[in-house]
Amino acid sequence: MINKYFKCDRKLQKLSHSLISFDNSNKMKKKLIKKISKLNEFQFIMLFNGFIIEKGIDEVTENELMLFILTDKIHYPNNPHLGIDIYENEYLSDDELKEIKNSGITLTHESFNCKNKIEKLVKNLFIVPYQIDNYSEEPLLNEQLKRYNESSMEFLKEFPTNTQITKLNYLRDKIINNFLTEISILSHYITKNISLKNTETNKKNYLIFILEKILKLEEKLIELDEVIVTKINSYNVKRDGNYFIDTNTELLKKLYSELEKSDFIDIHKTSQEEFIEVLKSDWDEHNSIIHLKMDGIQFGYFIECVFYYLKVRIQLSSIEYAGNIKTKNGIINARSVSSSYSKSKKQEKKPKREKDLQSIFEKLKIK
Repeated sequence: MINKYFKCDRKLQKLSHSLISFDNSNKMKKKLIKKISKLNEFQFIMLFNGFIIEKGIDEVTENELMLFILTDKIHYPNNPHLGIDIYENEYLSDDELKEIKNSGITLTHESFNCKNKIEKLVKNLFIVPYQIDNYSEEPLLNEQLKRYNESSMEFLKEFPTNTQITKLNYLRDKIINNFLTEISILSHYITKNISLKNTETNKKNYLIFILEKILKLEEKLIELDEVIVTKINSYNVKRDGNYFIDTNTELLKKLYSELEKSDFIDIHKTSQEEFIEVLKSDWDEHNSIIHLKMDGIQFGYFIECVFYYLKVRIQLSSIEYAGNIKTKNGIINARSVSSSYSKSKKQEKKPKREKDLQSIFEKLKIK
């Protein structure tokens, strides 16, 4: 289910190509609007991000931006507290609808032209499917999930604890490393390139609207991440698992030695044996902690180098969950490290002592 939500297949690539060749005809417009509307939030952001960056913000037209924005007309009677969506309310008779239409006001509501599924995806990890629809319109807050735990135990998923934690950490990886990163790239691009003076009024308004919605989506994702972390911590079990690193021990010894030479590791708090123990052993078999002399941005670059040069992928959510790697800022916070490193790359700000870190891995590079 998680992989399905974050899936970007050939259909999305084909849709991207269709957008580039959009000819402004009504027939193609309706076709594209319909196809875009079937995407979830992540696929929508991926499509829009790729499209606007490839075409360039100055070349994107007002009509093209409108493909990504859904406009609904919602009617409100004279009493504003009795707002009724005349297009969706199935309980009103034709006569009642006619009476409402002849009074009150009609407002325009704009939103992204995509399906809202991310909250439902998170809820599905807590509640059995047949109960989700009943709560789908409610905000996903810690108090609400607490209520499920206290009064709706029969609706909770009965996964083994380790399986549940693995699923939640995997979802965190996707939200932090994929979703929030794409949003960060897109919001930075729009902010950096939009010209409030030279852009046509309608186009400018659409871009500002899209930017505001992107930032709200970012807030929602951060809230969801906090809910997931709270749920993981609620299990209150000994952190088991490992980083699944099968790299040769001798290579890890060399990595430790190079980190020591460049003063990137606190050798008074982390011995070579402890360093290898953290990276290769099950977490519940030891109490060792790696103490690195790096800030968040340097650590983000360090993890990227580990993957690029040593072909080892270590997820930030796993590091946070294990709690056995520390930097100058203390125990790793996955979202904080990802955010600070992502922002530094967008601002073309290099990590401190980048060349020293790169040099370490160049010496260890696996061909």
